[in-house]
Amino acid sequence: MRTIFSIFIWVWIFILLLIFFPIVNILLFLPRNQHDPMIKWMTRTMLTLIGVKVKVEFAEKLDKNGTYLFLSNHVNILDTFLLYGYIPAIVRGVELASHFRWPIYGWTLRRMGNIPIDRVNASKAIISINKAAAELRKGNSILMLPEGHRTRTSDEKLGKLMRGSFILARDGGRDIVPIILSGGWEVTHRGSWKVLPGKIIMKFGKVIRENEFRGLGTNELRDLCRLRLEEIIEDES
Repeated sequence: MRTIFSIFIWVWIFILLLIFFPIVNILLFLPRNQHDPMIKWMTRTMLTLIGVKVKVEFAEKLDKNGTYLFLSNHVNILDTFLLYGYIPAIVRGVELASHFRWPIYGWTLRRMGNIPIDRVNASKAIISINKAAAELRKGNSILMLPEGHRTRTSDEKLGKLMRGSFILARDGGRDIVPIILSGGWEVTHRGSWKVLPGKIIMKFGKVIRENEFRGLGTNELRDLCRLRLEEIIEDES
């Protein structure tokens, strides 16, 4: 039964994307402050239509017009849709370069202003990090998933954090917002193609102010961010 239902959900997702992507690409001709709320609404609607309920919690109020570096754990393939749809700011992501080669989806990512990163080629990765840092300095919020890949275990414990996110944080010089997603493993996860309805909780932790980490080295900043992310996880238990 789960297999049949998952097949139905994937067909439904495919139909929704065929409907949504042309509309998104038309909306992208509008200024960012006009198209962004509409595309966020479409993203949230798509998640609702496939049976994903999202509960959002904030440790403190965020400035919708502020500039932040959002750092989140990574549970399943729906995370980027979840995060884009529910982050209360105009945000662009640093995403795997291979995703930008996917038909339609990759083209849309580029048009939206997302930044590809090559995890294999270090020199290319640094170029991407520098580009993202420049966007932060210009006042554009950035989203990055510092684990670099989806969690491998059902307990959704935080994996190893890659240094690139913290080079970006240091060079971008903006406040950091830690985010923890939970409940996503039951919806879908790495190693399984099945996708089922479920509830995902998105918790925004306390903002890490730039003056808290100014002067820290990359490893020290990574340790600080890991501590703040794990604090959110502990609050859930």
